Amino acid sequence: MSNIHETNNEEIIFTENVPNGLRIFLVLIGVIPTFVAPYKFLQPHWGEFSLYFVFLVIVSIGAILLGGMFIVAGVFGLNQKLQIKIKSKTILYSYESAFFPLRKTIYKFSDVSNIEIKTRNWQEGHSTYGLQFNFNNGQTIETYTFEKQAEAELYLSKVKNLIR
Repeated sequence: MSNIHETNNEEIIFTENVPNGLRIFLVLIGVIPTFVAPYKFLQPHWGEFSLYFVFLVIVSIGAILLGGMFIVAGVFGLNQKLQIKIKSKTILYSYESAFFPLRKTIYKFSDVSNIEIKTRNWQEGHSTYGLQFNFNNGQTIETYTFEKQAEAELYLSKVKNLIR
């Protein structure tokens, strides 16, 4: 869930969170193919070797990989927040996941080398846009997803005006 909060041209906060309910749902959906599919497919055929058994092994490996991706997404999906503070002339970037503790990094406005719009072209549906912050130390932070390019350009200009 994404959110933008502005306070009287003093601060812009970009927030992206993975709700706990979604995390639990992803893990539960991942557990089913990861553990149930290989057990149900392979257990009746342990003692015999045939082409059918090889097919079931391949399907089971695919189920384990697919389920593992859901589990990883649920467990390691990041909650992140990027705060641009005018008074202190800093950018605070914080992120956490279900297993990673909250981590914070503070950058000065002078540490920003470039801010640009990052376009994500999807195979199905329309493109989405995000703001990408590039820092002098090589760190890159991509935050927030905009549905329309005009909205991304609006916030890009707002952020650039605040940082200058």
